[in-house]
Amino acid sequence: MFKMICVSEPSGDCCYMYDVRYDKPCVVGDVINYILSRGEWGSINVDGYNVDYQGDKINSTIPNKTLSKRVLKIRAYGGWFMMNYYIKT
Repeated sequence: MFKMICVSEPSGDCCYMYDVRYDKPCVVGDVINYILSRGEWGSINVDGYNVDYQGDKINSTIPNKTLSKRVLKIRAYGGWFMMNYYIKT
């Protein structure tokens, strides 16, 4: 359902910028479930909420109202198991 597309050259810390593409409409909760299934660590930024995650655990909650919002765009930045996600609704 989701595919990471590299859209940059590596930065000084060997991290890259990615567009995250999806093949059907999705909501924020779908994206977070995908992120937590990847075995990474980093942060998730959506609608003013910035939460950290590690593996399949997230360090705080995101309101159900936000989790059910339709996703317009997803970007990510990272490498070597660290990935920060930016979700636009």
